Amino acid sequence: IEAVYSGDPGYESILLDHWRQVGDLNKIYQYILPVVRGLIEISGAYSIAEDLLQDTLPRLAEEDGRRINLLNHLAESAERQGNYADGRHYADQALRLAEFHDDTFGISHSYNILGLLAYFQGDFSQAREMHEKSLALRRLLGDRRGASISLSNLGVLAFHQGKFAQAMALHEQSLVEKRKIGNQRDIAITLINLGNSAYSKGDIAQAAELYQQSLAISEALGDQRSCLINLVNLGEMAFKQSEYAKADNLYQRCLHISQQLGEPRLNVHILIGLGWVALKQDDPQVATWFSQALGTALKINIVPELLWSILGFASIFL
Repeated sequence: IEAVYSGDPGYESILLDHWRQVGDLNKIYQYILPVVRGLIEISGAYSIAEDLLQDTLPRLAEEDGRRINLLNHLAESAERQGNYADGRHYADQALRLAEFHDDTFGISHSYNILGLLAYFQGDFSQAREMHEKSLALRRLLGDRRGASISLSNLGVLAFHQGKFAQAMALHEQSLVEKRKIGNQRDIAITLINLGNSAYSKGDIAQAAELYQQSLAISEALGDQRSCLINLVNLGEMAFKQSEYAKADNLYQRCLHISQQLGEPRLNVHILIGLGWVALKQDDPQVATWFSQALGTALKINIVPELLWSILGFASIFL
């Protein structure tokens, strides 16, 4: 059956379904990893990924080392959806098991996820510690892709701490490595980060070009999440240039995609953007947008967006 479907674009998914029906655990593990990576990283089908992972975990003994990757993927899916407590729960489990098995790759993966979770909850000190540990282990392993991702994460952290020159340098290092490796999705993500750095310096033209480059790659790959991030950034740029109708159109497009993906963190960004556009256009819906943003930010406890939501709501009365 593997030879029959080898050229099919849904090769791994077809074979995963087959081996799940047969009950061959080794084959299930072989195919579930690429399938859930695609569901989480490309299509944003988090509930499907989680169902597959949750169905497979009980089939493995508590100390089975294969649980490490499954738990880390569950943590990633939870983090993307703003379920930070669940994400930490799964990442901590994966880390303990990886340490028990002396699985350096698994440890580095868990550190990376824990760094993201700390960052989104405003604990920049822990985020830096986790990403630096992950980077060191990935370099030790010769994991070039993993190291390039850790560099990018450290760049994002530096950017949000106002260390723009450091952020730019880290993203440029990351992009050099990613171009050598040739992973187009990773390249698209770093182009977004470089666009953010250019935008922070006031280089609007360069930022727009970088976002458009990233968007073109993401659309070609069918990477809805990266497309969404680029559209959000382009919406913000349009707003800053007082192109309110254009910004509103982009944000409305983003809102539709984010609701399909189930991305509450990005959804907050979009709602805030719609709120500011409505405020500038004296749109009575302004309170609705900021209220929804505030409610979502409170629900997932994401600190920067929570503050921006409060500021936006307060601006209505100023």
